[in-house]
Amino acid sequence: MNSYYVTLWLLLASIPANAIQSSGIIDDALFEIVSESVSGARAKEDVKQIIQNHRVQATKGYSNAAKYIKEELEAAGITNVKTHKYKSNGKKRYNAYTSPMSWTVKSGTLNMVEPYEMNLADYTAVPTSLTTLSNGGSWEGELIDVGSGLKDEDYEDISVEGKIVFAYGYAGRVHRQAVIKRKALGVVIRPSDSDRVAMRDAVRYNGLWPKWEERKKVGFGFQISRAHSEELLNLLDSGKKIIVRAEVDAKLHSGELVIISAVIKGKQKDSGQFVLIAHLDNYKPGANDNASGSAAILEIARTLNKLISSGTIERPHRSIRFLWVPEHFGTMAYLTKDRDELAGAICGINLDMVGENTKLTDTRLDVILTPASAATFFNDLIVEVVKEVKRKEPRSSKGSDNLFEYDLKKFRLGSDHDMLNDPLIGIPTVALGYWSDRYHHTNEDSYDKIDATTLKRNMIIGAYSALWIANAGDEEADKLTILTFAKARERIIQLGLEGSLSLKINDSHEKIKHLTDRIDLQTEVDNNALMSIRKLRSGESAMEDMYRVALDELGKSEKTLMLSNIGKASSKDHRIVTGSTARIPKRKFIGPVSDSYADVWFSENLGESYKWYSEVKISNLDLIRYETVNFMNGKRNISQIHKLVSAELGRYDVKITEIIIDNLSKLGLIEWVKLK
Repeated sequence: MNSYYVTLWLLLASIPANAIQSSGIIDDALFEIVSESVSGARAKEDVKQIIQNHRVQATKGYSNAAKYIKEELEAAGITNVKTHKYKSNGKKRYNAYTSPMSWTVKSGTLNMVEPYEMNLADYTAVPTSLTTLSNGGSWEGELIDVGSGLKDEDYEDISVEGKIVFAYGYAGRVHRQAVIKRKALGVVIRPSDSDRVAMRDAVRYNGLWPKWEERKKVGFGFQISRAHSEELLNLLDSGKKIIVRAEVDAKLHSGELVIISAVIKGKQKDSGQFVLIAHLDNYKPGANDNASGSAAILEIARTLNKLISSGTIERPHRSIRFLWVPEHFGTMAYLTKDRDELAGAICGINLDMVGENTKLTDTRLDVILTPASAATFFNDLIVEVVKEVKRKEPRSSKGSDNLFEYDLKKFRLGSDHDMLNDPLIGIPTVALGYWSDRYHHTNEDSYDKIDATTLKRNMIIGAYSALWIANAGDEEADKLTILTFAKARERIIQLGLEGSLSLKINDSHEKIKHLTDRIDLQTEVDNNALMSIRKLRSGESAMEDMYRVALDELGKSEKTLMLSNIGKASSKDHRIVTGSTARIPKRKFIGPVSDSYADVWFSENLGESYKWYSEVKISNLDLIRYETVNFMNGKRNISQIHKLVSAELGRYDVKITEIIIDNLSKLGLIEWVKLK
């Protein structure tokens, strides 16, 4: 049997990668139907309607946008539409996320009254200028420059009590330092010296994000433009005293996170589903972020439903699910309370910032693949769909003739795919989005930056991928197995090549082990991706098993070749056995840990231990923590978790993994499995 598998491996290893194009992964006829049917112009009109609302989570503006989505779905004849509501008040927690307070706001102005009068900000004219979750009231006081306003050192020898601080840090963190801790009246936030210097009139979006128990201590916040900031700084530098007056008509209270869920049901019950998700929340206008993604999946839903109801295409075997969410907070509430709705979900796409006029924003599409902890065939499949869009470059008659440019990116955090890629949720999710966008989180993320052609192309990717998965059977699974194996072979050989070129005879055992660990991890990830194809099959198949054995042989071969170049026969693990091998953590929560300016539960409850996160010198700590949590399955010990994450993200000290896990233990987020 072994010789059979080796022969199979030798045969398959000879398959050139470009031969996959002839395997029929893309159904040209269906691709053309989808391409002709989705309307970039119609989606762009949806963007125009959505951005009429200041869509902060758990507010009336968001609810109005959600109401628009629901009405459009129902008008299109989609009957399976639900509105989910979850309590949100700055106190209620959903797993490791604290829901934000709700906010009703009518107006807000900031004016300088000394040494002369000048309007600095007006919420009615520029909604991003008023910091989200500012309290209502009237304040007048001296403006005091505190630099970043983020650190205790910024306030040394300065009394800000009863005054208004002027800073360039994020408003929520500055407010916590200046107002909550030191009794300042409020905060005025300016751009930092390096933040989009050429955009002199842009006003960035920030939030205060107070806890429920802090609501009576909350002051106000405003963001101002660089042009206004420089005028104020010049006055302060010349020794002038600045007095500003803030007036805000707003109220903090308890509210609800609202999610719209819709489904186009498949013919076969309990055969699984594909998920399309987009966050609906943001400031006004927030055109690309993320009215574009919300409009895109709305148009996909309308189009697919029409194609099915008209008989143009058959109803797919599996269901297709659509979710419009308040980013992160709403998604976690939904997964905590109603994740049964996603039962059997095979994979998904998160569309976040997918409508950009790329000549104005100078951006390219990032196709963000899933992490090693969420191995899936879908990474290789969606790349083929994206390539097809590039090859044909479809255009909207109401859009630009811009070229379609994209980059394949390793997993990164930042949107709702963070949650779905958690192995406990089990929905490997690719993200589509244009980055980096200079207009992001400013008032200039506006309708004029939206391109119907860009929307159309990304909707084709989403709609065609959804139909491919929803219709896939044994024949498609066979083709997908060949594709996944061919791409896996490339990845493993590339790692072997990189290792061979970088290794030297006198290299440390740790470096050698890391390079072989990388090959082991990639082999495991690709084997898991092959096995995920079985979700598409109607019954048992030995095909994936045969290809897995072939990959195992390839991985061993690459390690042997790499080590032989430096005269090594093997890379046996000589790491010292420590407490990290004896401790097995098990999670008590789903999703990543919420640790940001918008949610301080984690940092405040860790207390002094939290300082470590700012002191440790490692660039991708957030991603290390994310994958550490994801690989925590109640069976792996700390050393094994560390081995996987460092193989994926680069070498770092096992002590970092130990501290990350110990901090989760301090907060009661994990428990320890007792060894028998």
